[in-house]
Amino acid sequence: MRLFRLLCPLIGLLFAFQFNAYGQSPYTIEKKIDKKVTPIAIQSGDASAQALASFAFNTHGAFSVTTPSKASAVLVLTPLTGNRCQLKIVTGSPAQVLYEGTADGSSPESAILRACDAAVKALTNKPGYFGGQIAFVSNRTGNREVWMGDLFFRWVKPLTTDKSNALRPYLAPDAKTVFYRSYYRTGFPDVFKQDVATGRRVPFASYKGTNAGGAVSPNGQQVALTLSAPGNMELYVADINSSGKPLRLTTNRYVETDPAWSPDGRRLVVTSDQLGYPQLYEIPSRGGPMTRLQTNISKYCAEPSWNPLDESKIVFTANMGGSYELALYQFGQGSAQVLTSFPGDAKEAVWLNDGRHIIYTEKAPGNREKLVIFDSETKKRTPITPDNFGNASQASFAY
Repeated sequence: MRLFRLLCPLIGLLFAFQFNAYGQSPYTIEKKIDKKVTPIAIQSGDASAQALASFAFNTHGAFSVTTPSKASAVLVLTPLTGNRCQLKIVTGSPAQVLYEGTADGSSPESAILRACDAAVKALTNKPGYFGGQIAFVSNRTGNREVWMGDLFFRWVKPLTTDKSNALRPYLAPDAKTVFYRSYYRTGFPDVFKQDVATGRRVPFASYKGTNAGGAVSPNGQQVALTLSAPGNMELYVADINSSGKPLRLTTNRYVETDPAWSPDGRRLVVTSDQLGYPQLYEIPSRGGPMTRLQTNISKYCAEPSWNPLDESKIVFTANMGGSYELALYQFGQGSAQVLTSFPGDAKEAVWLNDGRHIIYTEKAPGNREKLVIFDSETKKRTPITPDNFGNASQASFAY
């Protein structure tokens, strides 16, 4: 990955602009850093802001946090009132301001992370993921409930509290709505749709039998479901507003699960047991023939997630000699490659919005489940679940 080089005199190095609510800037620095890992320093008069920013950047495989004397760039963060944070990127000797602006957030911590995302964008020309949100499953209260919060667990809250075994949440792209499977009220597995802000939820799929899935399309308009009402688990696509009957995509005697959307919303990748064991297949999202993805790596391939920026890449779970590992399938290549090698299980991976990092569930033998950020390029892994939090798994991500 090419990073920005901080070199040669630049005319008009002092730039001023405002970031929008998502920490995006109207330009990026033109020069590139010829390094795979860029050393940066973080400075702030607010110790908590500096600690949060340092932790965030230490999860990113393209950066290392060091002292100003060893850094290619110094990030100066100044939290402001009104959930805002000022950012300056300084480099050179004498020091020159390459970049200056203000990021807005929904909280002081959110503003800090959005400012850091703006720095990532400026230095790599790739989006930052720090300001994203996650929904996940935790038994922290004694039962499996859906939780939601920021990526680094600075604020998290339960979305469900009904002791009904909630599973597999899917966030809509705007993070305002979450879908999940639960045994709430009926005692049977139904898919629910819940408003994150108000907590209001309604049954979304409550047909006879097992209702699962809930993956929302990239445009936020459709939901992929797997329903057993026909007699076995078949793949469907429904309008997110529940208008009309869902469109049935498969008609067979096999089991389809784990739907995930392509970046353009035109295809889905699912797990199917057509061969007698789970493998990955793609299918047009408006219906058509299923095509097997030739992973050629394991007789257990499941839980796919399609890269949001590079449609040639799909990460999934593979059973490798009795343990579960993350693997990467790329269209046009002969076989998938194993990404993780861990004494335990790595599963339930989803891409972050930069198309480089992944969040997944990790469980060492005898230990609890925790969420980990993984850099698919450097293989750097960073656990993000606090030690005293309890189990956390099945993450969904939105920015």
